[in-house]
Amino acid sequence: MKVLFLTFWYPTKSNFGKGIFIKEHAKAIKNSGIDISVLFINICYSNNLLKIKKESYFDEDGLDTNIIIISSWFYKLLYANPVPLFYLLVKSIQKEIIDPLRPSVIHANVIFPAGIFGYLLSKKTRLPLVMTEHWSKLKLFFKKNIYKSLAKKSINHSLFITTVSEFLKNELLKIIDIPDKILIVPNVVSKDFFYIPKSLDSAYITFTSVATWKYPKRLDLILFALEKLAESTSKQIILNLVGNGPELQRICHVNNKFRFVINLLEEIPKKMLPNILQTSDFFIHASEIETFSVVIAEALMTGTPVIASNVGAIPELINHRNGILCDNTKGDWQGKIKNIINTSFNNFQIAEEVKNKYSEKTIGCSFINLYKKFLNQ
Repeated sequence: MKVLFLTFWYPTKSNFGKGIFIKEHAKAIKNSGIDISVLFINICYSNNLLKIKKESYFDEDGLDTNIIIISSWFYKLLYANPVPLFYLLVKSIQKEIIDPLRPSVIHANVIFPAGIFGYLLSKKTRLPLVMTEHWSKLKLFFKKNIYKSLAKKSINHSLFITTVSEFLKNELLKIIDIPDKILIVPNVVSKDFFYIPKSLDSAYITFTSVATWKYPKRLDLILFALEKLAESTSKQIILNLVGNGPELQRICHVNNKFRFVINLLEEIPKKMLPNILQTSDFFIHASEIETFSVVIAEALMTGTPVIASNVGAIPELINHRNGILCDNTKGDWQGKIKNIINTSFNNFQIAEEVKNKYSEKTIGCSFINLYKKFLNQ
């Protein structure tokens, strides 16, 4: 079996975090023994009217990676219209990728535009299609996008579709009722995130939060809750704020006004994050929507209890043994953050409960079993 892993989201040199969860799925499939090749269609801005080039290489994890780079000043139009884009690229993909690789299945990641593109490629090549969905804007897409009918055809055509959470599965079932074909395979959490006993200073309470700091993330709720907590305790409150985004620009200018300490870590190397979590009392995460939340799973893998918004897929990760959920109101966040610092958690048990659930081996085996089951049918 050979899998052609099709995606329009994938890490690049200029944006390493773009679609990193898709790359982690590809790695899990490869390391489980499946022959896999990635096809990344990278549409980006340039001053060119239209320039197309192809790169092929084996990456640092041994993944066979094929990138079609389309650079254009009307790149947004190309991205938004997968049908003409397909006819622009199909001959070269057939000749330079499909024919030499001879895949047995196309695995498209995210219904728009990769799922639609994969559907057209599947019809052209007569290769079976499967899909994985990650997208938080799935519901909005099916409300108004001109390609929504074609997207439904793509889903019906697929042998199976995986979603990264029960929440996202239910969102998809509201759009198209095919429960037997929609399965849950979570995102991968790196083995770099693991439990070590916490040695914490009783004079401090350290929170860590990781995000791209723009809507739908709610940095305002985090700052409000921690400010109220700092007013009511004699302990020093510290917030490690990891990531970048427009909301951070405002924080940089007003940092002195808070009663607690903010460590602005911004774009730290990923390898530093496990230690930051391991030495934190709590992980804090406020958002209006989450289809999975890798950062919460990473925190749990280190045995760090979580306080987070009660939205999307987050309740699938949080229970009374590992954290507290909040409604996204100032009052609820203020009350719940006081509750969590007065709650005893078994850090070792938090890590044990999720240790294998999101491992590369577990996720890779899940995909293998699905490939075998549906391709054999």
